[in-house]
Amino acid sequence: MDADEARSGLLEMIGGYRATALVTTAARLGLADLLAERPVTLGRLAELTDTRPDRLLQILRALVAVGLLECHPGGTFGLTPLAEPLRTNVPDSLHSAAVYFGAVSAPSFDTLHDLLCTDGSGFQHRHGTDFYGFLDAHPELAAHYNTVIAVDGLGDALAEAYDFTTSGSVADIGGGNGTTLAELLLARPHLEGTLQEIPHVIEEARRRLSDPALEGRAGTVTGSFLDGIVPGADRYLLVRVLPNWNDDDALRILRHCAAAMTPEARLLIVDADMPERVSAGSFAPIGDLHALVHFGGKLRSRSELAVLLSAAGLRFSDTDTVPVPGRPQWSLSEVEVAR
Repeated sequence: MDADEARSGLLEMIGGYRATALVTTAARLGLADLLAERPVTLGRLAELTDTRPDRLLQILRALVAVGLLECHPGGTFGLTPLAEPLRTNVPDSLHSAAVYFGAVSAPSFDTLHDLLCTDGSGFQHRHGTDFYGFLDAHPELAAHYNTVIAVDGLGDALAEAYDFTTSGSVADIGGGNGTTLAELLLARPHLEGTLQEIPHVIEEARRRLSDPALEGRAGTVTGSFLDGIVPGADRYLLVRVLPNWNDDDALRILRHCAAAMTPEARLLIVDADMPERVSAGSFAPIGDLHALVHFGGKLRSRSELAVLLSAAGLRFSDTDTVPVPGRPQWSLSEVEVAR
């Protein structure tokens, strides 16, 4: 890379906030849905979005400049293929991701420098409340967040990665809107499942688990895993939970898991691991920053996790840690009660 290429690449990083703001604004206005069928004039778009035409024009021009929209003869605006995933009714839609990351996540990242000399999370410093308290107060944004963290196909991937043959029941702890548990139960019809979640999420999970194909096999429990874990399951799932908590709280969660588990039960931890050495393009360090900014948490290496497990009375089992199919950045580790 020569000096000009380095300067150009760095300037693109520096100015990245503008593209984030544009994509988020387009998503919040619902432009992709409004333009899904045909190009639309500025005036009509202003009416549909209840916005000032002069300022909306500035936004639309910028969206053309970054390649999300195109301007047609006659003054109409249409979608480009790049913007199609911003539609709400398409497979693998990124609409909720655009709203959540731009409106909720991005503003907290300007606290990174301050976090070097303080405790807590950047989110708390930026918004005056913790992350989950913020979601409780903003149900519309909470719905977008729950959509973002519900990874379609993850339950199927877990069914492929792990042998549930000898398991009769599974409890998904902090299981979000129920997508993963529902997929797992559909893929393994012999399993019964319970999802434990906090109040602002549980109703959506109940709707997701009310699928007639799951009748009599899926239930929910309202409660925080910081206060306790539902007992009696053969397998417990902690999917992308522990990085959201500092070491003290993560240990608290694991101790609750240990208290709920029988000697025969197993805890399945699904997360991205922090490698002992990182390189350019590594996923984990960026996920680690996300955990720091939003929760004051972190991604942990396998050795760091082993220390927490030991303190909680748990340990890795002899079953090999395996990658999650289709999710190369995540792995599944089986944990048992230490004897």
